[in-house]
Amino acid sequence: MVSELAIRLDDVVGLDAHVAIENDHLRDLLTGRAHPVNGTAHHIVRQLRTGADLRQVVDSYQSAFGLDVDTALRDVLAVLESCDSAALLVVRRNWSTRLRPWSLYLSTKTALSLGWGRPPARRAPATFWGLAMAVARSSRAGAISAVIAGIALAGVLFAVNPSSLSGPATLKVLLYCATPVGVYLVMAVQFGAHEGGHLLAARGLGHVSYLTTRGLQMSLAHASTRDSGDRMIALAGPVCGLLAAAVCVAIGVLAGLPPMFSTLMAGLGVPHVWSLTPWSTDGRMVWGRARINPVEAR
Repeated sequence: MVSELAIRLDDVVGLDAHVAIENDHLRDLLTGRAHPVNGTAHHIVRQLRTGADLRQVVDSYQSAFGLDVDTALRDVLAVLESCDSAALLVVRRNWSTRLRPWSLYLSTKTALSLGWGRPPARRAPATFWGLAMAVARSSRAGAISAVIAGIALAGVLFAVNPSSLSGPATLKVLLYCATPVGVYLVMAVQFGAHEGGHLLAARGLGHVSYLTTRGLQMSLAHASTRDSGDRMIALAGPVCGLLAAAVCVAIGVLAGLPPMFSTLMAGLGVPHVWSLTPWSTDGRMVWGRARINPVEAR
């Protein structure tokens, strides 16, 4: 069974560590916000407090209220979706069942149909340690892909010229094969700087905030207090990302790397330029607020 959140019955679901269960709501300890919880949902969130696999949560809920399996599953998934929308949900995958042949077949079928599930959102405190955790979490798939690409590149070079991985030029060849990993690291640094710019601006303006990751996406959630402050927070991310891109290019030039690598590192700064346009999330905040309140745009 795969839900919209890509949660399966054998996966363990729980609440974020910064969540407290109170009488009629969940208290977000990072922001102080209260999220209402109705009577029957309390039975579900109490199990999420200690963590349990989805099958156990559904069975317990079904037994407690005398529901049929489909209704119980639908109710539990609705609560999980609600928790995920506020980034309060934590899901631990059960890879022992996902790697079985039938599960691999179902996953491949889902991927080919483009009906991919939405990974759960994860939160991190609005601190620099939280930023490091969020960057590592959101770029994990990119790191794995970069390592695989480097190994594949080394395999191709060895297949074409077996002597390329031996002799005096071995170090240069290995550095060349490590290019995908280097590109990934530069990309992670730049996007970490992008979100770090948002984070610095939000903290400087006294906004209550926290970082969220969903798969490869990373963003800063913050409480809005005024238009000018929102615009400054939105603008700080692309600016810091571009500064990080410039520093990476400068280091590449000073280190004597080939122009191709410096050009590639400069190209990784293009998404930050895009973030300054009115068609991006940050750009809509910057330009949209400026159009709404032209006085503050001066």
